[in-house]
Amino acid sequence: MTKLNCWEIKKCGRETDGARINELGVCPVAKEERLDGMHDGKYAGRACWPVAGTFCGGVVQGTFAAKVKNCLECECYRQVVSEEGLNFQTSKEIMDSLHNRVFHVGLPILIKTGRQEESLSYLTGWKVNEYLITQLPYINGLPFGKGRYGLKYIKDGDAYIFDSDLVAVQSFPLPLAFFRYPLSVDKISLRKHRRYVTRLESTLTAADGEDCSINALTVDLGEGGCRLKVSDRAAHQIRPDRVFKLSFSFLDKCFKDIDCTVKKTGITEKFCFSGLEFQDLSADCKHSLLSVIEIMERLQMPEAPFS
Repeated sequence: MTKLNCWEIKKCGRETDGARINELGVCPVAKEERLDGMHDGKYAGRACWPVAGTFCGGVVQGTFAAKVKNCLECECYRQVVSEEGLNFQTSKEIMDSLHNRVFHVGLPILIKTGRQEESLSYLTGWKVNEYLITQLPYINGLPFGKGRYGLKYIKDGDAYIFDSDLVAVQSFPLPLAFFRYPLSVDKISLRKHRRYVTRLESTLTAADGEDCSINALTVDLGEGGCRLKVSDRAAHQIRPDRVFKLSFSFLDKCFKDIDCTVKKTGITEKFCFSGLEFQDLSADCKHSLLSVIEIMERLQMPEAPFS
């Protein structure tokens, strides 16, 4: 199959032997042979979106971060994204040197608004010093809009935290969000053990003798602790340093009255998120918990972002 290049679709006349090269010069895309072969579809000729200086919309364009709005409206770009689906890539360098990057495609990223609402998304691409692309995050059924957000992710047991501007979104053919590439990233060593994303119905009961039973959702779980999501109505009961007993099930494993201490809490409009540290696990309980963690690792369940 012959793959179409952008100049064959746009008819800009800026290919190496184009009709308008004396007037406008040769498009830099026409010189970028290294961008051949990034994709497989009919429209997947030489990739044009990573290249600055293309002639689109009647004017010379800047970098992808600067011209992303025009790219989202371009039939070439939209056709490639539609054909490639989740295999869509933004630059050749991404495909050639993923193992050298801090980021990787599929990396879970927690995106937080100024109102402390948060949504879990996943990295789909990036270009160093220009942009990050994630799945479009939603909150309360609505997509995030342009603005400033806090982003967090975990890699090799460390948390990475940075702020970034959401500069563009697309809903078709794939829902994506485009963030400015961070100028700096703060690294925080945070946990002795990895945590994995879960959705486990759980119960908290007070260990101090008070009549207190709270329905919760365990949203991440690890060898040393977990993170719970509870209704904001119960937030006043989950105080830092308070001791609870936690009960939940995972597949055929039932965990009853695990002693745990509240380490931190955060409250959004409707929910309270609390980090708990397990205390004095019995040998049997620890063995069962480690077997659950092993299953999560084998299933390649996503690692929980730091919060």
